[in-house]
Amino acid sequence: MRDFTRKHLPWIILICLSFIWGSSFILMKKSLLFFKPDQMAALRIFIAMLVLLPFVAGKLRNLRKKDFLLITLIGFLGNGIPAFAFSFAQTVLDSSVSGILNSLVPMFTLFAGILFFRLRPIPLHYIGVMIGFGGAVSLIYFHRNENTAYALWGALLVTAATICYAFNVNIIKKYLAQFDPVLITGGGLLVTGLCSFSYLLFSGTFSTLSGCSACLEGLGYIAILSVVGSALAVIVFNYLIKISSPLFSSSVTYMIPVFAIGWGIIDGERGTWIDLASVVIILAGVYLVNYKPKSAEKHE
Repeated sequence: MRDFTRKHLPWIILICLSFIWGSSFILMKKSLLFFKPDQMAALRIFIAMLVLLPFVAGKLRNLRKKDFLLITLIGFLGNGIPAFAFSFAQTVLDSSVSGILNSLVPMFTLFAGILFFRLRPIPLHYIGVMIGFGGAVSLIYFHRNENTAYALWGALLVTAATICYAFNVNIIKKYLAQFDPVLITGGGLLVTGLCSFSYLLFSGTFSTLSGCSACLEGLGYIAILSVVGSALAVIVFNYLIKISSPLFSSSVTYMIPVFAIGWGIIDGERGTWIDLASVVIILAGVYLVNYKPKSAEKHE
């Protein structure tokens, strides 16, 4: 059982998370038909907080101040800032552009780990990062369209979100790996959720909801995005960080475009052999990122 957990479970989790987050762009697009970007992001975080609060409320009081501050920081880096960044970026960027920029996470994770967290990757890990990124570039490049909006500020927002994710992964692995992933996720959402609630309250979003029956459909999309994408998936992702490496965990962003484009094929778009080749390249890169020398395995 331990051997299965070490070798196969991380891959199963990686694929499941890729499917969930690969579907998030569609949900965001549909949500933006009913809400402004800031409203969508705030609702997403607030709903996710409400879902997890009953599971962590009693545990938070036992945390040391230092740990609580770190978990709060994780809430902003892993959920708060990226939620708003992607919401606004989605209004000016094509989903494919957001997808490829999101694939910068493993590279930033590597750089942040080396510079600030004493990460010591082997040469194959560097190669894996570059191969995986190349596969993602290939997958997105051949699905670009003439109407893609390459807005600079939108690209900067997504890039900022990927840097947040990179530090989020490294902080959890180095300082919070001993904590329950539910506590890390729910505790992190507490402060960001309360801030979002305050924003929703004073911005009049709740008043808008009460007078807009059509908005209930948009709220349904946000609820799915919140419960599945921002609560449950983040818990599973934090667990993945715990049982694997920061680089392997962050490589989920290479797989996200695979499922995002898969949704397009289901919707009638045509797949090509280039898609299949790109997926193989991505998987090869992820495999190299997760590679451990025999000597390292014996010490685990």
